Amino acid sequence: MDLFKGGIYSRIAPKFSQSNPLPLRKTILLTLAVTLLNPHVYLDTVFVIGASALMFSVEQKLLFALGALSASCLWFFGLGYGAFKLSQILIKITRLLDLLIAAIMFFVAFSLMRYVWLLVWH
Repeated sequence: MDLFKGGIYSRIAPKFSQSNPLPLRKTILLTLAVTLLNPHVYLDTVFVIGASALMFSVEQKLLFALGALSASCLWFFGLGYGAFKLSQILIKITRLLDLLIAAIMFFVAFSLMRYVWLLVWH
């Protein structure tokens, strides 16, 4: 409960250090670790995207792969660039975002509990 109260009543904004950036090598290694050790990468790539390409011919699969790769590069570049450009605004509304996310999580949890209750008791 103290953690929940701390999230609501906290006056501490996140602090990001710009004076001591990580060395390039460490940044690249951390990025590769987060990317390649993430099981969702393999699930999305092999099952979702791979299953979508099953009906294509070999030439179409190559074009599909190039399109998926291009879309992925554009998406993640845009995500990173957008986060960089919006970082000052996002820092100011962090508490509001946290409360919004908490409300969504409580709504989903309540909906699931209601569904199970209706399924079991009715």
